[in-house]
Order: sequence, then C-alpha cells, then structure tokens
Amino acid sequence: MKAQVTLLREAGAARPYTDSRPLEIVEATVQDPGPGELLIKMAAAGLCHS
Repeated sequence: MKAQVTLLREAGAARPYTDSRPLEIVEATVQDPGPGELLIKMAAAGLCHS
C-alpha cells in the first residue's frame, strides 16, 4: 500500500527549520500489517519546539 510518510533527513539541522528543511514528506510503499500487528491512521500530529 502507498502512504505519505515524514522522513528525518538530517538530525541536528540548523534553525530555522523552514530554511534547513530536515524533514521531508514523501510517498512510500508500506507493507500490509502482519499477524499480531495493526494499521492506524494518523489524522494529525503536533511537534513541540521547546
């Protein structure tokens, strides 16, 4: 299945992150859940800057 995922391309990137852009949202192929696993849909997430 295809899913949008967020990749951290660079740890410890310089601020402001809007300029250094350490995160990238890409489409990736994700395997279906196996036995004892489940698939959840994230509708929203927050990131604390502190």
